[in-house]
Amino acid sequence: GAVTSPDPLTRETNVQSIGGTGQTERFVAFAERHRATVNMYIRQDKALLHNASFSPLVRFPKLLDFDNKKFYFRSELKRRNAHQRFGSVRLCVRREYVFEDSFHHIVLRKPEELKGKLNVVFQGEEGVDAGGLT
Repeated sequence: GAVTSPDPLTRETNVQSIGGTGQTERFVAFAERHRATVNMYIRQDKALLHNASFSPLVRFPKLLDFDNKKFYFRSELKRRNAHQRFGSVRLCVRREYVFEDSFHHIVLRKPEELKGKLNVVFQGEEGVDAGGLT
């Protein structure tokens, strides 16, 4: 039988295990025969993976090339996390104790807070960090 998993790209399956219709079975058989061409079209138009006509492909990971799986996975992560907005966390540290001070600031934060941008400010130094202190 098929292995159950919440993400379609992490499980192998067959058409019967998902209750595939005759149309789905024909599409999967076509995609198996023309795997290289199907993947080429998806590379040219990534939106096809979210198109209802091509959606059965994500339930059959062996049909998709790695780069197409990666795109689908990342786009799903973005879609699922679209409602979450993370603020920035300001860390004021002493340059000579950058690791210790950073650790003490971070350990006090909730995991959700640390998903945002970290802004490190060195005590006694003014400037804007744009890839280096200016």
